[in-house]
Amino acid sequence: MTTKTATEIPTGIPTETVPEIASDIATIKRAHSLLTPATDLTAHLVPRTPALISKEWDGQVTINLSRDHAAVLLDSSGNSLDHVELGRRGLTMRQAWDSAALRLLGAQRDPYTVHFDVRNSSFSLGPKSPRGFEVKGDPAASWLAHPKTFQMLHRHFTHVLKPEHAITYLTRDHRELFVLDCTPEQAATTFPYATVFTYSLGFPIKRTIV
Repeated sequence: MTTKTATEIPTGIPTETVPEIASDIATIKRAHSLLTPATDLTAHLVPRTPALISKEWDGQVTINLSRDHAAVLLDSSGNSLDHVELGRRGLTMRQAWDSAALRLLGAQRDPYTVHFDVRNSSFSLGPKSPRGFEVKGDPAASWLAHPKTFQMLHRHFTHVLKPEHAITYLTRDHRELFVLDCTPEQAATTFPYATVFTYSLGFPIKRTIV
């Protein structure tokens, strides 16, 4: 069963007492005001491989997020954005990347609340799953593909989960996304076939068993 998790500024509480939440809601309100039908790009999280990274003028646009991962940009038809199309649109790589983040933030239905559709992580990961959620979305892992969206996601689930251990992120296909209350080492040991991330200043850092 899918439920919703929501973060909002409680009525009667000055926004300066919850500056992080106020900042996130202001960002969503701005996204709603700036979003236009022409903003059709989405950013997808992908493993960073030599074959992915191309400096050719007609190569796929990629933005490096960390040593192991990058973001690629897709249009509304699911086609990868290349440098030729980037130039045709009159955008820099940063502008296109920011545009994709803006589109994702603008999909938040209520500009006064940060909310996500979730279900218990054990539905997909089984009884060995630590306490946590599976975030719904297509693809949900896109929230990790830009520091503005990842920062908002991280703040939200830190607020909702109130972790006893740590907030750890996990995906098995770079599309789905799980937010777990456990150490990265525990997640990597329990699910060795999955990719485990931690949050670092808005960027996903891959964690492995040493």
